[in-house]
Parts: sequence; C-alpha cells; structure tokens
Amino acid sequence: MRILQVVHGFAPEFRGGTELHVERVARELLRTGQEVAVLTGSGRSEAEVRVVESRLDGLRVYRVHKVGIYTDDWHRTEDPAVEEAFRGIVRGFDLVHVHHWIRLSRRLIRTAAEEGVPGVVTLHDLWSSCPRAFRVKPDESFCEEPNGPEVCLHCAPRDAWQGDAEVAGELGWFREDLREELRLARLRLVPSRAHAALLARMHGRPEEDFTVLPHGYEPPAAPPPPAPSRPLRLVHWGHFYSQKGLHHLIEAVRLLPDPSQVRLDLYGEPVFPRYQARLDEAAAGLPVRFRGGFTLEELPAEHHVAVFPTLCSESYSFVLDEAFARGLAVIVPERGALPERAGGAGITFRPGDPASLAAAIRRLVEEPGLLERLRAQIPPRPLEVAEHVGKLFPLYQKAAAGGAPLSLPPREPPARTIHRALRLARRDVAVYDAMCGRYQPPPAPE
Repeated sequence: MRILQVVHGFAPEFRGGTELHVERVARELLRTGQEVAVLTGSGRSEAEVRVVESRLDGLRVYRVHKVGIYTDDWHRTEDPAVEEAFRGIVRGFDLVHVHHWIRLSRRLIRTAAEEGVPGVVTLHDLWSSCPRAFRVKPDESFCEEPNGPEVCLHCAPRDAWQGDAEVAGELGWFREDLREELRLARLRLVPSRAHAALLARMHGRPEEDFTVLPHGYEPPAAPPPPAPSRPLRLVHWGHFYSQKGLHHLIEAVRLLPDPSQVRLDLYGEPVFPRYQARLDEAAAGLPVRFRGGFTLEELPAEHHVAVFPTLCSESYSFVLDEAFARGLAVIVPERGALPERAGGAGITFRPGDPASLAAAIRRLVEEPGLLERLRAQIPPRPLEVAEHVGKLFPLYQKAAAGGAPLSLPPREPPARTIHRALRLARRDVAVYDAMCGRYQPPPAPE
C-alpha cells in the first residue's frame, strides 16, 4: 500500500512527541514492505509555496515551505497554495494519514478526497477544536465549551489590527473546516478513551466515532529507582512552558510544611526565556534544581516520583511510558488521559491548584508504604511500535477499501479565499512595516 503520512513538523527541524511517533510508524511500515512517505510543514517560510523533497535515512520526506510570517497562527491554516501543492503529491498514494494541519492547511482530507484518495486522521491534541490549541485560557482556566465565534472571540489569539468582525468570521471558518475534515475522514484515531470523550463533546460527534489506538513506544531501559528515603526526590522532564504548569509545581513545594523534606529536579529547557526567569524567581530558596538539557539515557536513577503538573488535557503522554519504564510512581492532574493511563500507580490532584498538588506530595512524604504500593501498580509496558502498526495496518486496509467519499459538499465561493488572501497579505505588510518603524493600520477588508 502507498501511504502518505502528514505532520506539522519533522526531523531534523522538529523533534517533538508527535513528530517522533510519525517517524517510528513510517519506518515500521517501510520495514513491513509498504511504500511510505512523510509530508511535513516547516518553520522556515519562502517567497512562494515550495515543496522540497529529500531523504531522511531512506525515508522520503516532502517539506512544505509556506509564504509569510507566523505561519503557525490558527487564522493562517487555510492555504489554497499549500492545498494545490499537496494535491499534486497525494494523488500518487492509496491513503493519506493526517496527524496535524498546522504549518500546512486545514483542508487536507478534503483535498485528498477530491483526488479520490481516502483519508485517516489521528487527533494528537485539541487544536482541531481550539484556536489556542490546548484549551487553556490566558487566566489558566480550562475551556470545556465547543469552539466558535460566540465562545472564542475574545480568547483566540489575534493580531493587533484585527477587529471583532474579521476574527468572528475566521473563527467560524476554522470550526467548519475542521469539522468537515473529521466528517470526510474514513477513520478518526485517538490515543486514549479520555481524549475521545472530550473531542466527541467538542465536535458534537458520538464518542464511538473515534477509534482508540494507543501509541507505540519503547522507552530506553533504565535501572530501578532507589528505595524510599528522605528527602523524597521528585523529578520532571520535558520542555518548559507555562501550559506544562511547572510554576505550580514549584509553588506546591513552597506550600509544604517543610520543603526540605523533598528535592525537585527539573530537566529540560525553556521554550521562552522569560518563563525560565519566572521559574528562577519562584524557586529562590527552595530545594529545586534546574538540570538543563538531557537525554533519557542521561537521567540518573536517583528519583522516587515523577511529577507532570500540566494544565492541558493530555491525549496520551509519552513521559508516562518513560516514567513507568524507570519504575517511578507519578503525580498527575485529574484531567485528560493521565489519570486513565496512570491508574493505581499515580496520585492525582486538581489541575492548576498548587495547594492540591502540595497535598499529593505531602501524602508521599507522610504515608508509610504509599510509594511502594504505587510502584507495585505500575501498568504493563505500552505497545511496541511493531504492535501499534500491527493494529493500525488493518484499519488502513479497511479505510482504503472504503474509498474516498463520492459526494462532497461544495467548496465555498472563491470570494472567501480571495478575501482571506488579501487580509493575510495586508497583515504581513503591516508586520513588516511595524518592524521597520513605519507601521500604518491597513485598510479594512472590502
């Protein structure tokens, strides 16, 4: 079978969890004799949409460079030029599997269907239902309402020169385009039951419309953790940014009756330098150590508990697999897939609540035998990549046999695409002028 995997970023330019998952799946499919390529977005823009074909250790990769700046923005995710470039590539495949639309265009399943190619999607996060991507509002509260102009107007990121009328129109298109992508997909995959339930509510679809298939992963082998002792040694690893809630974790340590009873090691680097400054200030005087960049093989076997205080609704979380492979119990928020996957090996707390997190840590400090009981309930190993692909490929066969939808709703009038292209051009000119110190507000769209 000829299969095109589509993802928002790919090695060597991007190396996040979703990107690594797609690479593992693609290589396993190649190993089993399938013809596989990856089409990916890029963080580097060009003067015109350009597709660069290359090989990454034998894997064919099409890297799409868009036009303009800030191409990750939600209101730049319908791009007719990208769709035309995609159209020329996808017609050479039997099936397309879309893992993300960011940095590309949000009508990829639609475009593939127009070329007679059936599509599958995996929803790795909540971006398809939220222009902020994570459903975490600026005040750090979590949004539980379906997206649309009436809900998102004053929450969705916007440029300074965008008025309410323009943003409301964009939000309506964003919602309808992505709901159409899900309608046209032959299969909608999610990595956990909790993620399926939330997406079903947000998209107004039955939960059974989503097929749960856990990711495949083989964490590196690690020595067992030490026996319980004092201080209780806590650890967190991953990128540092505010939605991951590290500032709440540090505050939780401060709220302990005696912070010296714990030690917290933080492995990773900040996405934004100002967030590191915030963490440094919060950690002053506490038993918190910033350990910098890392590889999993470099993490020492000296910790008792892994803490992942994310504010997001995680869909799966590879860090749980990594923690369990190291024999670590976990502390996770009561949201998304984390409590579902942690089961009896974890303690939960109210997300975004440092006092609740402090209470969870305090239990491990004060309750004899609790750590051993949690460790005894670490779940079995996750699916290996080969097992994941072994479950995935029959789903591919079924989707391909179903063919592309024969009856497609009409595309919108060309005026919509022209209207958007003019606005995007005006915005990019305005940004350039602002950088040069000669910004003038652009005229309102006709």
